[in-house]
Amino acid sequence: MTEPVTELNDDEVVDEIREEIAAVDRALVEVINRRVALVQRMKARKEEIGAGWVDPAREQRMLDYVASLNQGPVSQGGLAELYRQVVALCKRDVYGV
Repeated sequence: MTEPVTELNDDEVVDEIREEIAAVDRALVEVINRRVALVQRMKARKEEIGAGWVDPAREQRMLDYVASLNQGPVSQGGLAELYRQVVALCKRDVYGV
């Protein structure tokens, strides 16, 4: 039996998990920036063709699609909340909405 660790910083497993979390965080930042860049492209195209910028029905279809992909452990409600925040971030950064 191992002795209790008094400091989490002394635990190799904790360190490994923290490194994995940091890698996921880096990937999330990259993916969010890619999504914002794509929304910028979409905005430019919509301006070219004279289409409206915001489509609430499309946003709901995207939310439904993302929910259908979820296998957990994140809850459907948690995923919906996160996705709404990502969409809001894109609107704010790209459309100023």
